[in-house]
Amino acid sequence: MKIKIQAAFGGDVFELDAGQAWTLVHLEQALPLHLQSNATRAITWMRDDQVLHRDPRALLINLGIEENAVIDLVRSLRSCIVTASDDGSAKVWDAATGECCLTLAGHGKRINSAAYSPDGASIVTASDDRSAKIWDAATGECRLTLAGHGAEVYSAAYSPDGASIVTITVSCDGSAKIWDASTGDCRLTLAGHGDTVSSAEYSPDGASIVTAFWNGSAKIWDAAAGECRLTLAGHGADVHSAGYSPDGASIVTASDDGSAKIWDASTGDCRLTLAGHGDEVTSAAYSPDGASIVTASCDGSAKVWDAATGECRLTLAGHGDEVTSAAYSPAGASIVTASRDGLAKIWDAATGECRLTLAGHGDRPISAAYSP
Repeated sequence: MKIKIQAAFGGDVFELDAGQAWTLVHLEQALPLHLQSNATRAITWMRDDQVLHRDPRALLINLGIEENAVIDLVRSLRSCIVTASDDGSAKVWDAATGECCLTLAGHGKRINSAAYSPDGASIVTASDDRSAKIWDAATGECRLTLAGHGAEVYSAAYSPDGASIVTITVSCDGSAKIWDASTGDCRLTLAGHGDTVSSAEYSPDGASIVTAFWNGSAKIWDAAAGECRLTLAGHGADVHSAGYSPDGASIVTASDDGSAKIWDASTGDCRLTLAGHGDEVTSAAYSPDGASIVTASCDGSAKVWDAATGECRLTLAGHGDEVTSAAYSPAGASIVTASRDGLAKIWDAATGECRLTLAGHGDRPISAAYSP
């Protein structure tokens, strides 16, 4: 039977010759490649302004689709999560359904971190194979490999400027490097840590970079000149992560001393200490509005804190092993955690309820992050 497909309400109409045993899956497979769903975009079928059916295996004839029926095709941007794992792969998940949309395979060893570009079109991964890789977030194709560190690469993050797509990698060789993601050229090396660098992140305006390292401190650098502006000292053990508040005025650090600390990004003064975990704190990150902070810990939990008072608002309990990372969704309504129990979990940021569990890695996921 002939079926007319209208793309995006008012777009071009084209015709397909559908079989009697066709489902919505067959219908999508018959579409031009650029209209099919992928890891960044999902398809919704509609008719008369109503969602046709949520089960893609439903037969068209059972959905009342007859000869010359017109179906609307709507492509929407997925909310996705990327996880990095000990199994040497990264996976992209649909944050609404928990479906694994894509596997990024190509590193030779464990992947320590994975993060999206600001426009959501690319993903950068950091690996124990001494490289970082840039991937197409829709197809999973590896676009570029950044090689130049002399040891394992622990993390990689984009600059806020999506047009330039600059990445930084940090490593056991005691340095951080800034790369041009379009060419793979190393633009700058930040040297002078004196110990293993564990994480690096740009300030919201892209002018500064904060790095965390294993001698118990963090450093703030001029992103253009590569000069160290400030040292944040006060933790009693290794610092695992350091990140800016959305307004760039504060920095939060997570440490093996069992605490997270909030620092003034201009003066380096410690404003507040978040204490309450029963073991090492592995990561700390601000909510998009800057009002809250989520921490992950080896005690098997994540905690949500009031960024102004340091009060613990919520404990996210449900993992069976150490929690290695925790991050907010772009809207701040959800939190994703990764754990050595082999799972990632999505939580309601207001109630602490676990909404979804992401299972599928062959080994422990180390980090998890949302798409923009």
